[in-house]
Amino acid sequence: MSQLKVVLIGAGKRAENIFIPILEQLSSYCSLVGVMSRTEEKVAYFGRKYNIPWFTDLEKLVNQTKPDIAIITTSRDQHLEPFLKLADMGVSLLVETPLAETREDMELMLNVKKEKDIYVEVVEQYFRYPRMQLIKKILSEGIIGIPQLVFSVSVAHGYHGLSLLRNIVGFDRKPISVSAHEQNFEVMNHIWRKGYPLRNTENWQHGMITYDSGQSGVYHYSSLTYGSPMRQNRRDNPFLIYGMQGMIMNDSINYIDQLSTNHNVKMKRNNVVKNNLDITNAMSIGGSINLEWENPLRHLELDDDLLSIALCLKNLIEAVQGQGCLDYGMFNAYIDRRTELALEESWHNNNSSLSLDWGHWFDK
Repeated sequence: MSQLKVVLIGAGKRAENIFIPILEQLSSYCSLVGVMSRTEEKVAYFGRKYNIPWFTDLEKLVNQTKPDIAIITTSRDQHLEPFLKLADMGVSLLVETPLAETREDMELMLNVKKEKDIYVEVVEQYFRYPRMQLIKKILSEGIIGIPQLVFSVSVAHGYHGLSLLRNIVGFDRKPISVSAHEQNFEVMNHIWRKGYPLRNTENWQHGMITYDSGQSGVYHYSSLTYGSPMRQNRRDNPFLIYGMQGMIMNDSINYIDQLSTNHNVKMKRNNVVKNNLDITNAMSIGGSINLEWENPLRHLELDDDLLSIALCLKNLIEAVQGQGCLDYGMFNAYIDRRTELALEESWHNNNSSLSLDWGHWFDK
């Protein structure tokens, strides 16, 4: 297959720190042919720095570069306008998370997508991390049985954490009710993240999500998760899956067989360091189970953070080329963002339980 042409919408930190290195590594799959931002000084600097054509007008960008895919890296409240224009011009899209700020914007985007012959993926990367990829294989083999209750404890925030829960119970599951609690606590005044103001409070968010399958997810998130030295690295935080015949806690799998014999196995990470990047080649479990997830981009220089997003873009590229379907898509992004909005509504209304009315959106 020939390379697809990609453009960036937005010339900020996400475009530069995330997508530029990913696009450089995926040069056999696609080529970056342009960047657009309304801020001329910023986009001109960006274009000259990376030697790519730059634009302040979206129509000129599309007319001159003829892109197959546009990556919208703007802030969430600025997704709608470029989405509508690019969809109308027949360009497939990769949209940063969340899909949009409001329910109304998301539903408008979904309705527009129905009328267009394009693909739209959203940069929901957390379920694409290597450990989560192996967990999905474990679940598909039925080793711990059907997952009934899933806990995400400050593993990821908001819609990211909620997508992780639904990835485990199944993306075809419908959230039907939520109840939430939010509370602030005083902590020692400290440097939370370099370059940010000192913090002396911690905001805790808690949510219980019930799905139409009878399964449940428990979401916890601390505002100090990303960077505070008083909290452990989020990668070490508990992620628990309770199944009908076993459980998974982070890298440990505990289950019973037909004779009620207990088995406990550990995930193993096969990695290599290239140019100071810690690269995952594969994740596996041995012992009484023999399963492996092999990184399809292990030949490239991508750490797990970049890899998870690169796999998202690769998935979109292959869908556009007719080589597969999207793993996530904008409808799942809509579900997870709407669930997050419902949690916010719950904790702003005395932590009341709320039912989710999906109307026609789950109709086949």
